[in-house]
Amino acid sequence: MFAVAVGALVFGAYDYGMFVVLPFLIGAMTGYFANQSVQISAGDTARVVALATLLGGLALVAAALEGAVCIVLAAPLGIGMALVGGALGRAIASNNRPPQATIPVVALLPLIFALESVLPPLATFDTVETITVDAPAERAWDAIVHMSRIEAPLALPFRLGVAYPLGGEIVGDGIGAVRRGEFSTGTAIEQVTEWIAQRKLAFIVLSDVPAMQEFSPYPHVHAPHVSGYFRTTLTSFELVPLADGRTRIIEHTAHQLRLDPALYWLPLARWIVHENNTRVLRHIKRQAEGTEPGG
Repeated sequence: MFAVAVGALVFGAYDYGMFVVLPFLIGAMTGYFANQSVQISAGDTARVVALATLLGGLALVAAALEGAVCIVLAAPLGIGMALVGGALGRAIASNNRPPQATIPVVALLPLIFALESVLPPLATFDTVETITVDAPAERAWDAIVHMSRIEAPLALPFRLGVAYPLGGEIVGDGIGAVRRGEFSTGTAIEQVTEWIAQRKLAFIVLSDVPAMQEFSPYPHVHAPHVSGYFRTTLTSFELVPLADGRTRIIEHTAHQLRLDPALYWLPLARWIVHENNTRVLRHIKRQAEGTEPGG
């Protein structure tokens, strides 16, 4: 709990120190002390390490340092590293060696967090989604510019608290117009950068919304990662009229992710963005075709 509080609240570091080094050390120390007096089996050691990691996660939720959803999302990586550390701790105990080698690493945790805060990670990625609308371009354009409230059922990540779109309203028209993107966690302020009627609409995000609403018994959770660690920087809709009177809509989005290891978090972020964009495009399709309730 102390390490998470220092890493998150003091340094704002959500990188290898938090998700790899810390659970590894928890596992190593748990594995060592579980086998210090009487050696237990590898399976029993793994169960003790997993229990210790679970108790640590519950303590973070109880102390309002994290929400339950974030603990669940990070659990596969954290428990995996803890189990590796637990095997090492058991090996050290079986050779009757003191765990002094771990003490310098524990002491270096604040230094690791400080270094990661000075050199924060930044992964960027783009997505492209397409959908074909059984309506002409002018109706598809109207559905994009004057988007009604999205009432579609929620996919799993959104039911768990991840921010999802509710609709959008453009104030004015043309380049420079302001768009208010309504999300489950607030209102994003966006500015139109391209406006070609019935062909292309693009906007940048001036102020983003929290990436998620933490599931917690407390009204406020001290978890800085919900704001600023995942951002959508650009969104565009391109309309391509088809020969049969239908319209193909191509949505392009650009994003930034400030979490490491990127190999773990990036696929999860891509999946959430895909679900998000699919929700928007299907709504636009229903609204343009007149099949959206109330549309």
